[in-house]
Amino acid sequence: MIGPLPVHESAHGSVPGRSVRTAVIPHAGAARVLQLDLESFFASIAAERVHALLRSVGDSPSRWRAR
Repeated sequence: MIGPLPVHESAHGSVPGRSVRTAVIPHAGAARVLQLDLESFFASIAAERVHALLRSVGDSPSRWRAR
């Protein structure tokens, strides 16, 4: 079992105690804000890339299962 992985301070999605609201606070009052929708972002990441990341942090392939 691996423990929680460290996340960058700019990460807000699926991070306990953070939300869409905490993500936008640093940008409040900015002259310009760019909003993007990364359509199909996760579908574009190959399973082997995810597996390699999990292996690099000490996870075991025997724990993985297809969904």
